[in-house]
Amino acid sequence: LHPTPQTTSVNAMLDYASPGFVSVGLCAIALWRVFIKKSCLHKNQAAPLCLQYFVYAYLLLLFGIVSVVHSAVNDVMLVSNWLDASTTEALAQQRMHDEGDDFWDKPSVQEWQEQDNLKDYPRLVMFSKTCPLFLIATYVVCAYHTICHYRHLSSDLLHSPEAGLLRDKTIRIIILPVFYGFMSCQGVIRMWGISINSAGDESHFRSFKERKQFLQDQYDTAFFVADVYEAYSLFVFGLLIVLVLKQRVQTRMRRTESNSPAVSRQRDFRELEA
Repeated sequence: LHPTPQTTSVNAMLDYASPGFVSVGLCAIALWRVFIKKSCLHKNQAAPLCLQYFVYAYLLLLFGIVSVVHSAVNDVMLVSNWLDASTTEALAQQRMHDEGDDFWDKPSVQEWQEQDNLKDYPRLVMFSKTCPLFLIATYVVCAYHTICHYRHLSSDLLHSPEAGLLRDKTIRIIILPVFYGFMSCQGVIRMWGISINSAGDESHFRSFKERKQFLQDQYDTAFFVADVYEAYSLFVFGLLIVLVLKQRVQTRMRRTESNSPAVSRQRDFRELEA
């Protein structure tokens, strides 16, 4: 009653787009940013575009998005007839039968019927299918605004190193929407996997309970990683606000000092001497 499941092709759900790989990639990019900052900022010039850390961040996210979409289409949509309710139910029940869940673990079968069957949520299913489209649109918008800020980075560094730092902080904040959207899309695909009772490489799991637990853990991990970057972005945003306020306060103080009576008398005296 527990035959060895057939192994499907390794897909992005388990390997290429996992939160762990993304986290390691972001840490490497962060180290690269520190290296580039020390190498170029003291020269008051921006590094070439090909050496900018955000280029590698967007390439990493692009690879992840392509992997996620590929996984969603090949491992979820095609096998379930694009999440058709009857096809999804038949697919999930067939795998439970092959693995013996309908004999050994009847509560799991009942749990799937009550919590994971999609037949009562057609609008929710349709809306969830648009998730990759919104992710791609977010990627394009964020990449465009990042390039716009990079075009002004060199001139800002020539004017003031602090202005370049403000621009760099802004770029890191702009990455947040596409990163959070990417991790959210991963979470949606994990939930699709529970509905069709599939996690990509079935040789890792021998029952619906194990598979569902794994997918739920991956869902939680995806949002945990997203929340970590969100917290980091909020921290950077706080620093950005402090620096902007500092600049404005200093500008106002200089204007106040230049308009003070003592300064005015000194200016008039110099004009009389001239």
